[in-house]
Amino acid sequence: MVTSMVCKQISIHRFGIKKPGDSLPPGFECLERVSIRSAL
Repeated sequence: MVTSMVCKQISIHRFGIKKPGDSLPPGFECLERVSIRSAL
């Protein structure tokens, strides 16, 4: 896994971190505003 904040398309809260106010599509978990390519 990556130690930096990443955005990854997953099923459920795998990271368990979702900032209130950040509207994300279902199955999308963002730890920070980073490109998904970093997670891949």
